[in-house]
Amino acid sequence: MKFVTQLPLHLLRAGLETRGFRGVSNQFRSPAFFTPQRPHFGQLDDDFLNRRAEIRIVGFPKSGNVWITSLIATCLNLDVDTQTLRCRVIHTHEALNSSDLFNKRLVRGAVLLRDLRDVIVSLFHFTRTDHFKAFHGPHHIYNDVETMYTDYFLPYFINRGLPLETLPDDYVHYGWPVIRYERFWDNTEEELQRLFQIWGIEVSEEKIASSVEKNTIDAMRSGKGKTRSVVKQTHFRKGGYGNYANVIPVHILKDIERRFGDYLWRWGYEV
Repeated sequence: MKFVTQLPLHLLRAGLETRGFRGVSNQFRSPAFFTPQRPHFGQLDDDFLNRRAEIRIVGFPKSGNVWITSLIATCLNLDVDTQTLRCRVIHTHEALNSSDLFNKRLVRGAVLLRDLRDVIVSLFHFTRTDHFKAFHGPHHIYNDVETMYTDYFLPYFINRGLPLETLPDDYVHYGWPVIRYERFWDNTEEELQRLFQIWGIEVSEEKIASSVEKNTIDAMRSGKGKTRSVVKQTHFRKGGYGNYANVIPVHILKDIERRFGDYLWRWGYEV
């Protein structure tokens, strides 16, 4: 099995969907994944919340990952700390790799999407915080969205290989639900209920409502929420979506839509 997990994902994917190998792979596969040929998540143990396990949210930076992670962790009374011996909720910006498919501790997951134009606006405001400047150094100071986009977002995020356009694909192929920041913002309780229903995890409406109340953007900006030990309060601004047209210059919007229009269109965003 160690040799299998070291295969490139495209080769492993072909093997997982080959009839002769399918039965063996299903035996060892993480409960977080399924394939079109076997469309079911693995069974969850009754005590999975109290043993070392992981629920993972995957999304591009500044897509609401921390907020969604805190909401889920609060609903389930879990931690986000890497040192915990219980089940934890984490987020990552990494593409799927072969070993993930056979990681038995990975019990559930979801892909978080947000309009890239709002991501860029959020990233611009984040670059202006003292936390960002202290961590990334004095050469990353940008006074407008255009400069941040051309001098930071494209060369550091895109040209260095962060898999924006392919990040969701493999996770979705193996059964992970897509959750959208915009719908979560508008209908947070309803979307949490839907997500837990997909995962087969029972959570009461009261717990969900309580989590939403405890994890408002204002609350998290004041230092509350499950993620307060892993991110600075300045990580949070005001939330929301759709304001990019008032912030991003027209010629930069056109460039974003030219470069990433297929991605936006494919995931249902108007271009």
